[in-house]
Amino acid sequence: MKKQIKSILRSIRSLYFRLKTKQYKHIKYSFFPNPKSRVWIISFAGFPGFGKPPVYNYMKTLHNLHVNKLFLLDDFGYSEALGSYYLGENGIWFLPQEIPELLRLLQAGQDDTITITVGSSKGGTSALYYALLCQAQYAVIGAPQYHIGDYLNSPAHRPMLKAICGSDSEEAIAMLNRLVPEAIHNYGDAEKPTVFVHYSPNEHTYPEHIKDMILDLKENGFPVEEDGAYSYTQHSDVAKTFPNVLLNKVKEIVRAHGENA
Repeated sequence: MKKQIKSILRSIRSLYFRLKTKQYKHIKYSFFPNPKSRVWIISFAGFPGFGKPPVYNYMKTLHNLHVNKLFLLDDFGYSEALGSYYLGENGIWFLPQEIPELLRLLQAGQDDTITITVGSSKGGTSALYYALLCQAQYAVIGAPQYHIGDYLNSPAHRPMLKAICGSDSEEAIAMLNRLVPEAIHNYGDAEKPTVFVHYSPNEHTYPEHIKDMILDLKENGFPVEEDGAYSYTQHSDVAKTFPNVLLNKVKEIVRAHGENA
């Protein structure tokens, strides 16, 4: 009986979120506005896993926060499901133009907004990248990849690399590797977002990605808050630790700007 109830609740929740999904150009999104709040959370999704449909991330985690919440779907790339780091497909990267456009449209008429991008794994990488593109005030990220090309240059991930870039060549790998570092180095004179990074030093993304990312951020003057007091060794375990960390950090930011979380 309990399993049946859970299955029914999942089906109702899935139908509700499908009904809430809208589209702007190529982007499918779900938006929960709160005109009384000037805080905006933009959530980017991680990999859903092979054979699973693309999903929004952290809807349940952030459900009770009384702020503006924008959840973005990444239903591009290999099998139209595994995602493209919110870039595009076959070397045509339309999302870095369309996502900032959508955010500007939704925020139009609201002054002095506080934007927080959030995500883990692939979603964490994208949350950092779009915090830079959209000049957000905060990025709250968990166990992101930084050298995207290197990460996708493996037998398991190479189909994703080819779907994003139209090629799995050395040039494609190098282009993806440059994506976030160049956005950091070329940020310009605007106020830099504070980057909160959750990770375990015992998990492979720390020595392979996060360590370099934190170094580059600090060397380029970005405020960085590290949350690395964890001992998990599997990358998938970030899904167990990050939700509570994310919720608590976002609540802290909301309260710091004079609003009730």
